[in-house]
Amino acid sequence: MTTIHLAGGPTAIIEWGGLRLLTDPTFSPPGIYESAPGRPLTKLEGPAVTAHMVLPVDVVLLSHDQHADNLDPAGRAILRSVPLTLTTPEAASRLGGTAVALGAWENTELHAPDGSSPTVTAVPARHGPPGCEPLTGPVTGFMLHGPNLPTIYISGDNASLDVVTQIRQRFGPIDIALIFAGAARTSLFDGAPLTLTSVDAARAATILDASHVVTVHIRGWGHISEGPDAIDEAFAAAGLSDRLTNLAPGERAHWPDPPRRPPAPTKDQRLRGDPNMIGHTDLHYGPSARDRLGDAVDPSVKGAHAALESFYYALNHRDADTLREVWADHPAAQLNNPLGGILRGDDAIADLYDKILTGPVRLQVTFDDVVEYLGDTHAVFAGREVGTYTGPEGTAVPLEIRTTRYFRYEQGHWRQYHHHGSIDDPAALAAYQTAVTG
Repeated sequence: MTTIHLAGGPTAIIEWGGLRLLTDPTFSPPGIYESAPGRPLTKLEGPAVTAHMVLPVDVVLLSHDQHADNLDPAGRAILRSVPLTLTTPEAASRLGGTAVALGAWENTELHAPDGSSPTVTAVPARHGPPGCEPLTGPVTGFMLHGPNLPTIYISGDNASLDVVTQIRQRFGPIDIALIFAGAARTSLFDGAPLTLTSVDAARAATILDASHVVTVHIRGWGHISEGPDAIDEAFAAAGLSDRLTNLAPGERAHWPDPPRRPPAPTKDQRLRGDPNMIGHTDLHYGPSARDRLGDAVDPSVKGAHAALESFYYALNHRDADTLREVWADHPAAQLNNPLGGILRGDDAIADLYDKILTGPVRLQVTFDDVVEYLGDTHAVFAGREVGTYTGPEGTAVPLEIRTTRYFRYEQGHWRQYHHHGSIDDPAALAAYQTAVTG
């Protein structure tokens, strides 16, 4: 069971995977708090949950430390009682103590009571309009993910839908999105919103394909310009009311954990490539994938992973030569693709990918939620590709493809022999085919 308990403002207690996590601690009473000389912020409401009621906490997820509405004096005090605070490199340097820096896309494993190691990944956030960073400072969001656990996106003080799109491309659909909204406005940038407006929060939920959304930081401070009613209206207008949980301070929401998946292979098993091994993995290859064809000569599963990662490097970076190297030069190599039907042979497969890579459509996808099936000389990876394609008009269109890829180790190298992909939604399939093939 996953629980989110709203203390007030941006402060929520998350119970997830047997761990107790706290976002942006703000436990001071109402009053005026200066984030910087001449920049006072007015707190209108005290917390519905006091600091002593929150402890013990395993981890604080701190989006930034430079603004009092995200870390007030009482919130700073609580950090001394928490064994780990994850935050931006700049904030970690200022805070010291148990604060640990995570740059964008960096991650760390936590240690859950059941012995598992769920992951926290830092994700980008932009606290205002483009170019705001010199004045508002660096901010981070977080993604919580792990086997048999819901993925939780914590936006931090973010005002950018482009950032949200990047996160969707990396992680696919989100189970629970904790979105900082409220359209915070100050004298900076002629009053432009420093966090998501209500309409943009609904758009973010759509981009993320979030099953559940909890909005926070939408009341309790004087610079919040859009409150709970505006959130309700925006989500209703977008047809997303059934996904929204609009908590009042002190309220909780609960969600059951997803069904348990096959256990992930142990590290030793993965390195040995034990035959006939099946397991759900943490493989995750997208725009940040690397060209590792040189490592694909390793006969263990490490070599298969290198070949798979190299494929997604080539696909996302439009590298036709590397992509052709990943595929086996064999007349029975087969691609069952939403665009090309059934194609056999290296030349036919390469021709289709040339059309994808050199045409007007820009494809960005991430392969994750992967179950691998390993043998002595074969590896099957089944999961999903999630991302976007962008046509000549510049609009990013969400894309999700159920995907299976088969690799064999022959003649000293792992190569791909088969791919099957399918798009479930007929309208989405037709739109993708039209965009790529005309």
